[in-house]
Formats: sequence, structure tokens, C-alpha cells
Amino acid sequence: MDTKQLEYLLDLRSTMSMSKTAEHYYTTHQSVNNVVKSLERELGVTLLERTHRGCFLTEAGRLVCDYAQDFLEKKIVLQQALTVYNDSVLPNLSGQLDIYIISRFANKIFLKFYTEYCRKNPKLSINLKTLTASIFLSLLPINTPFIFLASLSDSTLFSKNFYQQYKQNQLLYKIVKQYPLGFVVASNSKWREIIMTATRLYETEIPVVVFNYAIDEMSLLTSNDFKYFLVDNWEAQKQMIKSGDYVGICTAFEYKQYFQMKDQSLLFISDSCLLSHHDFYYVGFYAEQFQNELVVQDFLTALEKYYR
Repeated sequence: MDTKQLEYLLDLRSTMSMSKTAEHYYTTHQSVNNVVKSLERELGVTLLERTHRGCFLTEAGRLVCDYAQDFLEKKIVLQQALTVYNDSVLPNLSGQLDIYIISRFANKIFLKFYTEYCRKNPKLSINLKTLTASIFLSLLPINTPFIFLASLSDSTLFSKNFYQQYKQNQLLYKIVKQYPLGFVVASNSKWREIIMTATRLYETEIPVVVFNYAIDEMSLLTSNDFKYFLVDNWEAQKQMIKSGDYVGICTAFEYKQYFQMKDQSLLFISDSCLLSHHDFYYVGFYAEQFQNELVVQDFLTALEKYYR
């Protein structure tokens, strides 16, 4: 029994939906189901009643949830008590830091880093808020130390218009991680050969699904060869790609986290000449006035090291 199993079960108690819990933890419906099934096998009981209307706790499930709630609360208390013995804690790092983050950046690797960073810096008050790039820009100027974590393509990051925009808002940025972009296509899809060989483009537009919450929200929607459809979560995108009727665009990291399957029914094609945007960047933005703030620089440096 591990904490992830208990956390998923507690979340399912309120959502009653595998898909909604998967979105909360930036994973897939199948992954949540597998984790709960592993707990059921370990305990030898049925915890969830799965129906077409959603999932519901059994009597045993409610009992385990009561235990899980108590266990996780005590775990937090224990972690806080142990911080005085943790050599990695920086006792001088204190104050407030607001973290604004787009949905695409808020993957499970970042959330794990965020949890560990908060634990190691108990005197630092960190507020995490998820929003779109357009909403963040409407909040500027912000008069407290902040970091805005976003993703954007290479064509945007190195464009003149983007440079003027972030300079106009008196922002600086640090590149946290760079990932290659590529297509995700079902192995039996009719689009597979076209994507790999760039043939028969004149016949039809390729239908592409994108989970696109990035700072350059429209830049991926500017191709004569594709017909784009925006989706609001990875699971919906995966199911559309698996049907064989659609093709997806994502990074190699996102493919591994959300699409790769043991049966290799979904393929990642990173070297297609059809793709005008070759790389995707995870970037941290902060105000020029806070460039010497220890809390800002420490968070970004720690995040960059974590992604290496």
C-alpha cells in the first residue's frame, strides 16, 4: 500500500469519476484504474463499484477512505515535525512567492517537485495558481515576487513579437527544459504514412488534436496542411488519436507520460518534415524588479536541476 493509491481513492470519493481524478493528477483514466485495482488485489476486497454512470465506493471502500484520510493527515504532521532534522532545509529562505502555471506545464513531474520544494522550505509561503497565459498577462504588473511557468514553441520564443511583448511587460525568463515536438499517430491510422513520408498532402487536410494551453496559444494553429481541434485534457486527446481518425502533436516527454503504451499502438514521429515547430520549451518568467530576489532564483534553479 502506498500514498498514491490512497490519494487516488480519496479523490474518487469526491469526483466519482476516473477521468476527473486522472485530470487532477495529470495522468490517464487507465492509470488511475490500474492503481485502484492494485490496491484491491493487495487488500483482497472490492473498493469501487464501476458503472457507466461513474464509480462509487463500496462499504469496504468507505472504510479504507477513512483510514487513508487519517494516515495522510498524520503523514503531513510527521513531515513537518521532521523538518528540524532535515539538513536540506534552507532556514534562511523565507517570505512569499506566487507561482502561476499553465495547465500543460502542471504535469506530475512538476507537481512532485513542487511538493518536495515546499517541504524543504517550510518558512517560505508559496501560492500555486493555474491559469492561461492571457489571464496572467492581464494581471501585470504584479507587485510581489512571482514566477510564471509556461510552455512555448521555438518559433515563438525566438520571434521579434514575443521579445517585444515580454520586454514591454518588464519580464525576464529562464529556460527550464527543452523538448522535441512530434506527431502521435495510431499504428493502424490512415494518416501514418502521410505523416512519415509527407505524401498525398494535396488530397486533404490532416485532422490534428492539440492540448494547447501554452503562452503562444494560436501559434500551433497556423498551418495550411492541418485542420486543428483543441481538447482540454490528455485523455480526450489520446482517445481521439487511438480511433485512427486524428493525429496529435506533443513533446517526446508528453508522449512518454500520457500516450506510450506497451502494445505500441500509438507511435511518436519526431522527424517529420510536416512539422514547422521543432521544439517546445518550458520557461519561467519573472519581473525585472525581482531578478535579485533569492526566492525567485532559488526556485528556478532548483526546478531546472530537477528536470535534468
